[in-house]
Amino acid sequence: MILSSLYKIIYVFLSILEGLVLLNMILSFLIPKGKIRNILEWTITPLLVPVRFLIRKSVIRMNGADISYIITYVIIYYLRMLIK
Repeated sequence: MILSSLYKIIYVFLSILEGLVLLNMILSFLIPKGKIRNILEWTITPLLVPVRFLIRKSVIRMNGADISYIITYVIIYYLRMLIK
């Protein structure tokens, strides 16, 4: 019972993170600067930094395109499906 509740809490947390990453990804195209964007960047950046580091060290070279949002979204999605 306690484990079930813990899984539900983690699932909801990952769902919220997934939504924030998606919202930040969409707003980065629509609103380059702004208060909402700054708050989202502040919450999402700690998740993106390790992914950006791994992309920089990998053979993937995307000139001008930041795919760290997409990779982070996919990782969170799979973690959420793993818990479900």
